[in-house]
Amino acid sequence: MFAKFSKQIVIYSIEIFLMSSCVAWILINYFNILQSLDCLEQLLIGYTIYQMLVYVILSTIDDVHRDSAVAYLSFLKYVELNSNYKNRIFYDKIKKIANEMTNKSVFLDKKIANEMEFIAENLESIDVLEIKKRIIDIECMIMSLDQKWRLSFLLRLFK
Repeated sequence: MFAKFSKQIVIYSIEIFLMSSCVAWILINYFNILQSLDCLEQLLIGYTIYQMLVYVILSTIDDVHRDSAVAYLSFLKYVELNSNYKNRIFYDKIKKIANEMTNKSVFLDKKIANEMEFIAENLESIDVLEIKKRIIDIECMIMSLDQKWRLSFLLRLFK
C-alpha cells in the first residue's frame, strides 16, 4: 500500500512540476508575461493556471460520465423492479427511458447507450442477478468519479 501511495505522489509531483514549468515557460517566451518575477513565483503562477485548466477539463469530462452513469443506474433500477414485479408500468417506463437516452441529443457514454439498448430489447430474458451485478458496477463507477486523483492527467494514465 505504501509503495502504491508513494508512486502516486511521485507521479503527481512530476506532473505538477513539469506542467507548471511548461506553463510558466510559455507565458514567458510567447506572451512576455512573468519576466519580472523570480523563478518560484513563475512556477506558482504556472501551477495555478495549470490546475485551473486541469480542473475545468477533467471535471467536465467526469461530469459527462457521471450524468451517463446516473441515468443508467436509474434505468437499471427500473429494470430490477420490472424483473421482480413484472408490472406493465415498469416495462413501459423502461422502454421510454431507453428511447430517450439512446436519442442522439442526450450526453450518454456509447458503451452505456449500447447496454441500455441491449437490456431494453432483451427485457423479458434478462436475469435479475445480472441486473444487480450491473447496478453494483455502475455504483462503483459513480463513486470512483468523485476521487481526487481523477484531477490528474498522469494518474489517470497510470492508475
